[in-house]
Order: sequence, then structure tokens, then C-alpha cells
Amino acid sequence: MFVIKVILSAIVIATVTTIAKKNTLLAGFIAAFPITSMISIAWMAYNKQNNTEISNFLISVLWGIIPTVVMLVATVIGLKKGMPLIASIGIGFSVWLAFTIVFQKINV
Repeated sequence: MFVIKVILSAIVIATVTTIAKKNTLLAGFIAAFPITSMISIAWMAYNKQNNTEISNFLISVLWGIIPTVVMLVATVIGLKKGMPLIASIGIGFSVWLAFTIVFQKINV
């Protein structure tokens, strides 16, 4: 089962990066689509998790959107300011990590 999950994830990533070569807007929309959440929900249902567990997971996903948006904004700002890609991603990840830790501490 784990191998199927890995292959499915790889296919999604490969598809998005291939589309991005021709249409970055479409690739961005596909990447932003909650594919990971939908796949996770499908696997949770397959594993016989109940609706409460799935609902709690989705609430956590909603809270996870905030650090992700902040990370993307920080990365874009870094790139627009002329920072190298790796540095911009590093700053974006650091901001994401900080927000995630704060959310864990306040038990959101």
C-alpha cells in the first residue's frame, strides 16, 4: 500500500511540473488544489477511519493553510527582492515552521 501512495504522489508532482513548462497558471492551480488532502481523505476512508477523525483532520488542514500561505508570500517576496531561490525557499520554510510551531503551542 505504501508503494502505491508513493507512486501516486510522484505522478501528481511529475504532472504539475510538466504542465508548468507550458502553463504556469494552470500548474499553480493544480498544485494549489487540495490533492494531498483529498488523497489523504481517501486513504483514511479506506483504512476505515470514522467521520469524526476525518473531520478533525480537515480542521487541521484548514489551520495548516495559514502557515502555508505565509510561507508562499515570504518566498515570493524573497524572489522579487532578488534573493536566490534556495535562500527564498529557506526563509519561506523558516516562516512556515515558526507559524506551525506557534499553532502547535497554542493547540489550535
